[in-house]
Amino acid sequence: MKITQNRLIFITSLFFVIFYNLSFFSNTIKAYPLSFSNAGFLISLIIVLWAVIVFVLELLSYKRTIKPLLIFLLFASSFAAYFMDAYGVIIDDGMLINALQTNAEESLGLFSFKLVLYILFLGILPAIFVYKVKINYQSIKKELIAKMIA
Repeated sequence: MKITQNRLIFITSLFFVIFYNLSFFSNTIKAYPLSFSNAGFLISLIIVLWAVIVFVLELLSYKRTIKPLLIFLLFASSFAAYFMDAYGVIIDDGMLINALQTNAEESLGLFSFKLVLYILFLGILPAIFVYKVKINYQSIKKELIAKMIA
């Protein structure tokens, strides 16, 4: 399968919105229950989140950086999604510092079968897709035009 860099970013961004933000959306629905009056807000929230992710990835991605960047983000996000969903934590800079200061014994206490599933289905399998997909790179001029349109 051969796709453009922009299409890969669009697909991956949609994957991020749908699968890595379950805690965010469940908490949002608690505050804004599913109803006709909230439908516009909830739909626009999904679209804006997707657009922001696309925008950031478009800024950071180039011919040689797109696949490593996406693979890294998929793995990091699979861990983050697990801890947000399993423990209800918010990932911030303090949380990242604490994670880096954790020793091996504490880390082993956090591992579970559910974590393995998250890493497999939200990290490894999507990363394999990104790694194997063939990107149809365009000239620099066409890439820049496509990025501006996206």
